[in-house]
Amino acid sequence: MKIHKLILAGFIGLLAFGSFQTAAEEQKPYVGSEAFERMKQLVGSWESSMDADHPVKMAASYKLTAGGSAVVETIFEGTPNEMVTVYYDNPKRKLNMTHYCMLHNQPKMALKSMKPKRIGIRPV
Repeated sequence: MKIHKLILAGFIGLLAFGSFQTAAEEQKPYVGSEAFERMKQLVGSWESSMDADHPVKMAASYKLTAGGSAVVETIFEGTPNEMVTVYYDNPKRKLNMTHYCMLHNQPKMALKSMKPKRIGIRPV
């Protein structure tokens, strides 16, 4: 039994060493699809207001993660209604997204169309 624990500990150590070594190496910046590169331009914090029957303020933040290969959007941050959407390119270099909703579902969508100031998406 002890030999199995020793082998497992050695294997985990090798994995950790490989991860640290890879992290220490300089990574090439990720360059994604045209739509993904457009999403990267949103990095930062944004505020908006909508005038329906009563004014509603909304804030969103965008940040890069996973070596620049994913954009994380957070809305209603710090509230019970907080939601997160992750934008990424699929293996065919087409923009996809997964939304983690306050309604406890995770709809997935993909790029449908792109115009100069608009990105259209469709359910996958």
